[in-house]
Amino acid sequence: MAGVRLIKVTKRYGRTEIIKDFSLEIRDKELFVLVGPSGAGKSTILRLIAGLEHPDAGRIVIDDEDVTGKAPKDRRVAMVFQSYALYPHMSVYDNMAFGLRMRGYSRREIDLGVRETAEILKLTPLLARLPGEISGGQQQRVAVGRAIVQKPRVFLLDEPLSNLDAKLRAQTRGELLEIQRFLKTTMIYVTHDQVEAMTMGDRLAVLTDGALQQMARPLEMYRYPANRFVAGFIGSPSMNFLDATVHQRENGIWLECGKILLKIPPRERLGGVFRQDQKVVLGVRPEDLHDRVFQPSLAAEGNTAVGLVRNIEPVGPDTYLTLDAGGVRLVARVEPDAPYQENQPVEFAVNMERVHLFAKETGERIPLEL
Repeated sequence: MAGVRLIKVTKRYGRTEIIKDFSLEIRDKELFVLVGPSGAGKSTILRLIAGLEHPDAGRIVIDDEDVTGKAPKDRRVAMVFQSYALYPHMSVYDNMAFGLRMRGYSRREIDLGVRETAEILKLTPLLARLPGEISGGQQQRVAVGRAIVQKPRVFLLDEPLSNLDAKLRAQTRGELLEIQRFLKTTMIYVTHDQVEAMTMGDRLAVLTDGALQQMARPLEMYRYPANRFVAGFIGSPSMNFLDATVHQRENGIWLECGKILLKIPPRERLGGVFRQDQKVVLGVRPEDLHDRVFQPSLAAEGNTAVGLVRNIEPVGPDTYLTLDAGGVRLVARVEPDAPYQENQPVEFAVNMERVHLFAKETGERIPLEL
């Protein structure tokens, strides 16, 4: 198997730059996820690695081999598409065997490869069926099997679960993880679904507008987003953002967010970080907003406010409340069994140890760690 490097890669369509001076290093045997909104350039990067598109500048290296000018068949990569792209008139066996036949493998080698792969993917009972005679999840496994049987250096998966329902998507995520661990292969996975990204990736790269925003392990990215875009994209429900003004007083640093006043916990190293009346953006995740009735120990000077309940969304283990706190809209994740009602006032406490601050002009995160 192999690592993959993109070195200052640029891709244009006409005068539009889709990928801009993009560099990335993916480790051998890593399950690496490219995540971002539609149009971020994720699928274009995958197609560049596969050789289906060619960069206007930069280099692509697989296993220390520069493959920038090589044809797809000479790169030893395999791609699984969103639509699976199975031949409807061919059996599962023939779909999986197709690539090997095109490469001139013997009948015995093809049969051995297909049956070994089918056993790994639990497809053996389906080998004689047509794609239209099996479920969407099974079709997805056939598409993966067609890639595995070719024994590529790198697997490329372009939103392979997007056509499945929620339950099957969760099940198939687990199956893909098991396959990747079993094969010990390098896998690059593209998705716009941040839940998929967080649960599957050894590391993630968040993209928008063809540019890399942050690359990190999932939990590191969740806890320490590099900028406001990453903070808002990773996490569900999304992080709350409040425009804030910094006030330095004798008893500490305060943030004025409309009618809400919040105090940053004392930290020695913040002495030169802020200036009086500085404009910043405060980020608070929904799970860091707590109903004071249920979490009285969290309430302290400078971290409480009152909001009116505007919307209630019970989702089973949690309830999401949309609150109006003096014109500031907030979403809180709260206890599921509390009898909330619309227009009910709720005093909530903000866990100020876990808030994020971002520069107003650039959106970059302002470090608050000790």
